[in-house]
Amino acid sequence: MIRASLAMVAVLALLPGACDIRRGEVAPGPGETPAELDAASRALTAVVGSTPLIEVHLRAAGGGAERRTVGAVVGEHRRIIVDASVISLLVGDGENAGTAHTRTIEAIFHPGADGERRATATVLRESAEQGLALLSVDAGDEAALPFSDDLPDGTDVFLLAAPLNMTRLVVEAGSVSEYAAGAEGRSIAHTAGQDDSSTGPLVDAEGELVGLQVDRGDGTRWTLPAVEIARWLQRPGDDEAPPAEPGQVVERMLRQMAVDFRTTGPSGGFVVPQSDGTDVLVRQTENVITVQVNLGTLHAGDAVEAVRAGYPDPVGALALRPTNGGEQLTWVARLSATDATAGYLSYIVAMASAQSGRWSQLQSGLEPDFPYDLYPGGDEAAQNTRLLEIIEATSLAHESSGEGWKLEPESAVPVYVTVFRGMAYVYAYSGGLPGEGESEQDQVARELLRRNWELPLGRLALDKYLDLAWEAQVPMDYLTSRQMAALNRAGAAEVTALKSKYGEISFNEQ
Repeated sequence: MIRASLAMVAVLALLPGACDIRRGEVAPGPGETPAELDAASRALTAVVGSTPLIEVHLRAAGGGAERRTVGAVVGEHRRIIVDASVISLLVGDGENAGTAHTRTIEAIFHPGADGERRATATVLRESAEQGLALLSVDAGDEAALPFSDDLPDGTDVFLLAAPLNMTRLVVEAGSVSEYAAGAEGRSIAHTAGQDDSSTGPLVDAEGELVGLQVDRGDGTRWTLPAVEIARWLQRPGDDEAPPAEPGQVVERMLRQMAVDFRTTGPSGGFVVPQSDGTDVLVRQTENVITVQVNLGTLHAGDAVEAVRAGYPDPVGALALRPTNGGEQLTWVARLSATDATAGYLSYIVAMASAQSGRWSQLQSGLEPDFPYDLYPGGDEAAQNTRLLEIIEATSLAHESSGEGWKLEPESAVPVYVTVFRGMAYVYAYSGGLPGEGESEQDQVARELLRRNWELPLGRLALDKYLDLAWEAQVPMDYLTSRQMAALNRAGAAEVTALKSKYGEISFNEQ
């Protein structure tokens, strides 16, 4: 086998069991003669800029996972094809299996070299049947790999991979054995790469894409020919197909999350049962996806506490939902269907499943711990840099304020945004809680909870001083400039409406 390091474009024996051609009497193994090593080095040099290392970081309730593979830049839009199993939201095996609520994908061009460049990738299409995924990423000036036709048996080929979860590229030499046709489609049998953990592009000596080696889910390798990949790319995908019906959009994401769910009937929603017996309802109305958990009746005197409970919540709010028999206390979170992904929805559902327990603690007179474990976390410095890029992309006037930014600082109601434990925290304050005395404030709090059910973006919440704010939190992994601009408009409009209804109320915080 050949193993060539990307950083130096030098041929090295990197793994246990690989032969070192300098060992004198020991005969070189398959693909390890000087001529073969030189061919592998030349092949790597030809494609190195177009085969980024793909790093996938997953966070789930029971832990997380980190996976790596190698992708290939293809097509006029310079998108990246990768092994779909590596970006899967599934984490763990057996009883420990779960669904990731946060997924971050990075494409690393020239990893380990002086010109290393990282770019965040988003998933455009996935096909479990083909084992392929298509990523959208800023590929810079990197060239797309041309597609090869089917090659004659015996043609030299080279597999680029990151075996054993390596943080650098490895190139392994071999040759085509045959093109085989089976029930699951055509595949290439070849001798490049002997490690079952290796997935990535297969190229020829000219730097053309011969195929992509993927894991079909049972640990076996399967190499799709370039001709089949090109056909898959030409089919209409989710990014090119006509808009689907709302129920189809939600159902597709639930299937990608690999969770149990059932339909609710005429309402067009879906129920996602949780292990603690909680039912999470997911439905879409126009361009808004709503996730909710019903918490029962709101008792007299509990309304202020319910509004206050929303303040530390990562993504949702407590609200009073109208029913045929009156009102029901409900935890609710909303996200734009345009910006929704299976990973984002999975995170919201995971947050929803924790809400019954938190509200039960509050009703019992207990103060729940701040839900730090529900926040995604991450590299705060990098997230602050990303946040500023997103703000600048909105063209909104802004200035530095504390640890974050003040949007449209000259407006009557400026909106603030900062990074908090992996979230973009967007907020605007209106003043103290309106009302004289507990009874009047309880009635005002009920009005605020009713408004929370109606709000398409954000929530009304009370901080520990009982000062009233409109606020929203979006995981930095999913924040877009379009969202940022919409949140700024929503926050300013809601605080303006609060002041118009209740007047100027002095803040309680001294």
